[in-house]
Order: sequence, then C-alpha cells, then structure tokens
Amino acid sequence: NWPKDNYKTIQINNYKFKLDKTNHGDTFAYRAQGIWETVSLNESKGGPFRSYLFYDSVNDLTYHLNFLIHHPGDDKSIFMRQMDMIIKTFRTPTEIRILITGAFGQLGHSLQSVLSKKSYYELVCTGRKIKKGQEGIPLDIRNQVALKELINTTAPDILINLAAMTNVDACELNPKLAGEINVAGLQHICDSFEGKIIHLSTDYVFDGTSGPYKEDDPLNPLSIYGKTKLASEYILLEKDLFIYF
Repeated sequence: NWPKDNYKTIQINNYKFKLDKTNHGDTFAYRAQGIWETVSLNESKGGPFRSYLFYDSVNDLTYHLNFLIHHPGDDKSIFMRQMDMIIKTFRTPTEIRILITGAFGQLGHSLQSVLSKKSYYELVCTGRKIKKGQEGIPLDIRNQVALKELINTTAPDILINLAAMTNVDACELNPKLAGEINVAGLQHICDSFEGKIIHLSTDYVFDGTSGPYKEDDPLNPLSIYGKTKLASEYILLEKDLFIYF
C-alpha cells in the first residue's frame, strides 16, 4: 500500500497512479508517481507527486523520498525534471557527494567515467551547455546566485572545478570574458562553498622557455589564458582550502 498509507492530510488519486521499479544510484528502488489531493473538503489542493522507496543495506535503513508539487495552471514538466534531479542528490551516510563544474568537456567526461565506477561517489554534474541525452544540471559559474543556490541544495562534500575558458586564442580575443569565467567564476565558487575544492592548473602559467616544469618553478604566464589561470590559483591560495593539479 506504499505510498498511499504514508499520509494523513492528503491522499493519492488513482488517476494516473503508476508504480514501477528503478534505481537510486546503485540501489534498487520503487518509484511511485501520480496525482495527490487534499483529504479535507474545506480546501482544494493537489498536483503531481513522485516518490522513491529504497533500502540501504549498509546502514540497515529504509528511505522514502517524496516530492509534491502544487502549482496550478502552469506547465509542471520543468518542475518534475527539477524534482527528479533533487531526489537524485539525496545520499546515504556512506556516500561522498562530488559537485563537478564543467563536467561535460573532454576532461569532465573522463572524470565522470572514472568516478562513476566507485559506488561510494555520488556525482552532481553541471555544465553551461548540456546536450540532449546528457544528464546534468545547467550552471554557469559566472552566475553566483545560481551557483550558491545549487551548492545549498545539493550540499556537496567536494567541489571539482573544471569550468574554464581554455581556448588560448579565444582568450586573447576576449580577455574580459576569460577573466569573468576563469577568475571571477572561481571567486564565486570560493565565496559560495566552504568545503574542499579541487582546481586544475595549466602549464601556461609558465613562459615555456624551459621544462618540464615543477610546482616550485618561477611563474611567468605570457598569454591571457595563463594569466587568468594563475590569478585563479592565487584566489585559492588565499582561501587556503584547496587542492590543485
């Protein structure tokens, strides 16, 4: 009778009710979806709902995740998609949640492939442009309000910043945009997140006159790209909560 027996002030309408089997991360789960409505005759409220039920064998706990939407008169499909993304960010106590910015570039795809093989990592993948068929949350790190809201909602343990303007020639042509993404974007991350940050460096922070370089070699970026990346590293050094590669 789940989820119909789990409520007191609302009831589940049999209209469009559907119960099927799915997964929550690596765990088998039941998913129920349909229409909810108030029990009381004194008020009339209702809307779509989606619920997940799964068992965490590590902690011997059963979880019931439930989202109700009340938004009369408008298209609710976007809310349903957002609801599913939020539900997927729920984690059991043994999981490590990692928020990845710029997750859909070449490096991001490789990182997802490696980390997704570990069941104790839960990935929250974001990108400025997400193609059809890719699963992620749209995010532009230049938008500090959206960034902070996402961090507060998903509560990651670690943030891996792969978002950057990496086209060296394009950076030369548009240094303002390069600064907004590579420097200001990283500042927004530091201002919005108190946890551990993994940030990637580049050999463009050196002048290229010798090499291979070591971390303590003198820095002398010649390009806009290198200069903006070095500026972002200084921001992280000031934050003093960073790992960079």
